[in-house]
Amino acid sequence: PAGSESVACAGKGGNKGGEMMMERARQMLIAQGHDGDPSTICMVGDRFDTDIRAGRSAGFRTCLALSGCHNLESQRHYPSDVADFFVAGVGDLVP
Repeated sequence: PAGSESVACAGKGGNKGGEMMMERARQMLIAQGHDGDPSTICMVGDRFDTDIRAGRSAGFRTCLALSGCHNLESQRHYPSDVADFFVAGVGDLVP
């Protein structure tokens, strides 16, 4: 974004609500100077069935925080909701 080193958007995923929230998050990023290209946005969350699913439905990259609800073993229950990245916790995302 113009004039900023980082931007954070938080949201919860799932079905139509997830799509609406992801589009709202994208619009918030655009308002802050991001070009809005979904392939350059990453949804970070702790559930495959809400956060990861919503991010993927919006065309965003996705990152599962393993400190929350789901872990790597949970992936087998959500074969269509595969995260692009994994982190131990959201603290690992900041320098």
